[in-house]
Amino acid sequence: MKKEHVSSLKLPKGFLIEQYETSDEGFKEVLADAGSLARVVHIVNMDRRQKSCLVEGRDKLAEAVYTKTNFQPIWDEVEVETEKEVDGKKLTEKSTKQVWNEPEAKYLDRFVAAVANGEFTAPGFTVDQGAEADKKIDSLWMQLQHLADKIHLRVTAKETPKAERKTKEPNEKWLALADQNILNGSQEKAEKIFKKDGIEFEPFRTEDKALNRVNLANAIKAHMAWREKNTYA
Repeated sequence: MKKEHVSSLKLPKGFLIEQYETSDEGFKEVLADAGSLARVVHIVNMDRRQKSCLVEGRDKLAEAVYTKTNFQPIWDEVEVETEKEVDGKKLTEKSTKQVWNEPEAKYLDRFVAAVANGEFTAPGFTVDQGAEADKKIDSLWMQLQHLADKIHLRVTAKETPKAERKTKEPNEKWLALADQNILNGSQEKAEKIFKKDGIEFEPFRTEDKALNRVNLANAIKAHMAWREKNTYA
């Protein structure tokens, strides 16, 4: 077993936790503690379902609803910088773009409420306006269930590359934190912390400054969510 600090609360390092070594000997300890291979498989399934499949499922369902119905999420307008070369000189251009700034669950709740209340007409969704409010909401969630069943999600213990998909960029809060990190020259330190805590992130130490900023902001956001999930009272 090895001991490692895991971030929690506002502690400088977090709690010192004894955990399994990532080695054949570590696996033997896992198996001994679990009692059977079946129990190990159950633990892996449970972990991957919660931390991978359900996260991906919510994201893809929200994107499917947006694509199918054009029901608008909450957008933020953020400033982005792009570099281009003109007459042999590198120039930086500033522009603004809209980015998705709403958790998928809240977006879907708003969608269901708007359609149920007759505030939004969604192509492909039907509502009996004469039905009770609860019945309308249940009916819409059942229609979303049919859409969700078309999304392929698979538990795997393999290290697989992230699928290419449209990334929802962070809002100004996370971009501001990224800007501060870049200003302080702390990207390398941040990268080590994210890797230590098992955070998946896109590269943010490349030659593309605008993309670095967005990727770092997304990584900071993911790390803060991880810390909240792994912080206990």
